[in-house]
Amino acid sequence: MRLNKNSNSYAVFKDKAQGFGNFFDWQVIDNRFDVAIKQNAVAQRMNKMGKYILFCSGDFDWMKCLSLYREREEIENSLINILLNFCFCNWRN
Repeated sequence: MRLNKNSNSYAVFKDKAQGFGNFFDWQVIDNRFDVAIKQNAVAQRMNKMGKYILFCSGDFDWMKCLSLYREREEIENSLINILLNFCFCNWRN
């Protein structure tokens, strides 16, 4: 997007970002915006959202996909606990 010479770059960016301006670093170079995403700011915001998107390949309805995800999560957590207990017990001996 090219800026007019009389344009206020801050006002233009604020209008285009529509409330998400805090998630971008930006500067104007040769009357154009150079924009980069603030990865940490986005990650922190996503962690606070409490929602996630689950993609599932295959012909599953949303309930089946969610139950498969929860089963996998439970197995992973159990394995982590087993490994931690095993390592901790061997470390103490």
